[in-house]
Amino acid sequence: HEIGVKQVAFYLWRHYASSHRVQFVSVPFEGVVAELFNSCHESYMGVMLKRLMLQAAESVADNMGIDALVTGESVAQVSSQTLRNLALIDQATSKLVLRPLATMDKPDIMAMADKIGTRHYAESIPEYCGVISKNPVINGSFKRVEKEASRFDYSILDKAVAESVSVAVDTIIQDINEKAVIDVVTELSAEVVIDIRKPEEVKSQPLGLDSACLEIPFFELKRQFKNLDQ
Repeated sequence: HEIGVKQVAFYLWRHYASSHRVQFVSVPFEGVVAELFNSCHESYMGVMLKRLMLQAAESVADNMGIDALVTGESVAQVSSQTLRNLALIDQATSKLVLRPLATMDKPDIMAMADKIGTRHYAESIPEYCGVISKNPVINGSFKRVEKEASRFDYSILDKAVAESVSVAVDTIIQDINEKAVIDVVTELSAEVVIDIRKPEEVKSQPLGLDSACLEIPFFELKRQFKNLDQ
């Protein structure tokens, strides 16, 4: 996910903003997502995740002296982007939230992505929201979202923001090249497979491998990886 976003950021900077000094800021959200799974009802996870993303972005923006946030949401395109749910999401920040794609249909957005050359990047980037959403609410309740928010341990979000990394966008190409190489294995012998899908996906669609397989959800992988045999 992060590599894909870096690729898009570098592409856009190189083609449209190379005369400006731009910072790329990444906030590690694995712990935040793990806490969401532990504390939030599944139907509100999408809305809560967007709220937490805005709150993290607000903290970063405050540190950088930025007055507004920009997102790529389009009204009613997905469950978290109904008017009610966008209102619930905006409630989490005091910053102005700009949504330049708000009134555009998906075909128009895709056409624009084709025009500026980013569509092939976007199609290959998985979204956190899509990964965690299950039976998502489409007309959320203000009282209910406050209840869900009260269960969340915000020290985890603070920790994620504190661990954010900021780099000049023109320097990330080396990082992209180093991390983007993936070895594809067609046969397994003594290898150990790590299934990073959610537990319910593992249960409903088991891999059925003969080799050893560890089940570690993607949002727990970073925390547990250091305890594995290296």
